Amino acid sequence: MVDVPFVKVECHNSKKLNVGIQFEAVVVPPSKLSNATAEKAKKWDNAKNMPAKNAGNNGQEPEHPPSILIIGIDSISRLHMLRQLPQTKKYLDGNDFVEMRGYTKVGENTFPNIMAAIGGMETYKYDCWRSGADKIDNCPFLWNNFSDKGYMTALVEDAPGIAIFNYEKTGFVKQPTDYYLRPLMTASHLHAGRGKSSGAMSCFGGLNPTDYMIKYIERFLGVTGKQYPFFLLSWFTSIAHDDFNGLMVNRLSIIYLKYPDFRTHPHPSFHNHKSE
Repeated sequence: MVDVPFVKVECHNSKKLNVGIQFEAVVVPPSKLSNATAEKAKKWDNAKNMPAKNAGNNGQEPEHPPSILIIGIDSISRLHMLRQLPQTKKYLDGNDFVEMRGYTKVGENTFPNIMAAIGGMETYKYDCWRSGADKIDNCPFLWNNFSDKGYMTALVEDAPGIAIFNYEKTGFVKQPTDYYLRPLMTASHLHAGRGKSSGAMSCFGGLNPTDYMIKYIERFLGVTGKQYPFFLLSWFTSIAHDDFNGLMVNRLSIIYLKYPDFRTHPHPSFHNHKSE
């Protein structure tokens, strides 16, 4: 088993000429990551081994608190989503998801809207960030609150050239979450000859960026999500940012359509509570 989060594979022919390079992300168990991440995993593992009388109500082992999975698709409106993702809409309606019809944007691009959604303020109100030259490590992101409660955290995006926290900005100086896909996506992006701030997307072997990120999230759910509560923010940009019709069913790769088991048996992390 590979215990590193990223792998670069080079293929050479009989003449030792490089004939291909592939980048692969590995979802490493939390115990194999940083000391802080491993410590969170240890606390949950210890809780599982507690005597039943101290573990939860009625002497039963306590359930994990509900996990948070955010699937963001860039550059689409609510009405555009209804037109091009009818099956997804049907799934959401049938599984107790709440449609926030009053939600609206507060800025011109993704960054100010994300900062408002997961930080609680408009960008000009943040003391931790005043301009693109400032790092944003010290901003009060929502995933930090969950991490303090022992959650595993993840941030995954598929367009490093125009990433939410990096486009025309310094971004994070230190890794912001337990699982962070940007180093691999950036390496692949630059290897393909894309400019640092290019919005062009690169494929991963036989997968487009959307398929690749869905594959990563699915592995995350299997390796980490089954064992520990988590907060995962994913942002899909390549599928629709430069193509108004990119969400059409023949190119769609979101979890609902890609994984039938998720459709009929949602991951227990999401629905371990009963609806009113």
